[in-house]
Amino acid sequence: MRFSRYNLASAFTAKCLLCLCLVLATMQGNATVLQDFSFEELVAKSAFIFAGKVVDSREELQGELVYTMVTFSVVETLKGQAPQPTIELRFVGGAASGFTVKVASQFIPAVGVRGIFFVESLDSKQVNPLTGWQQGYFPLMQDAAGVDYLDMRQRPDLKIPGLVVDPLVSKMLAMGFSSAAIDAKVPRAFLFSLADFRAAILDQTSRTQTAVP
Repeated sequence: MRFSRYNLASAFTAKCLLCLCLVLATMQGNATVLQDFSFEELVAKSAFIFAGKVVDSREELQGELVYTMVTFSVVETLKGQAPQPTIELRFVGGAASGFTVKVASQFIPAVGVRGIFFVESLDSKQVNPLTGWQQGYFPLMQDAAGVDYLDMRQRPDLKIPGLVVDPLVSKMLAMGFSSAAIDAKVPRAFLFSLADFRAAILDQTSRTQTAVP
């Protein structure tokens, strides 16, 4: 295959645009993930909250950037409206057509993952559509009896209205103990039932909607 000067220039320009987009994406990503959201803020800033599972993921080159397209099955809607039983969210990053794009602190849910997902917007194009990036993902686990619960060990300081925390756990957190140390001392300290978490989301959503004039 022969390459003209025009083709070579176009390729160089595309690479430059790609680098620029990566820099901008990384800057935006760092600015986003550095801000910790409270539970109330996560609910208020999310247009769509649902319980679901990642059923598919693919990487593709669109223009000068590589995106990972993640498909979720929506099991239960907790805020907003699901356009269909499955939704597809676009995350910046991945490898396709010989290009690799990496965004600092990016979080892309893997196939098979189950959880409660907080989505900032179903319409706008963002580096990461989840509210607060990984903050918008709460892993769903299942006990031996098949009952779903949430593992909150990654967010030990997150205060959720209505969820009762063991006084010893609160004291250890105040003293600076790590979640691992607390978990060793108080097993299941950061495990909460899905029913309680669901109730907290629905209650906060109701409060937010009532507060809007």
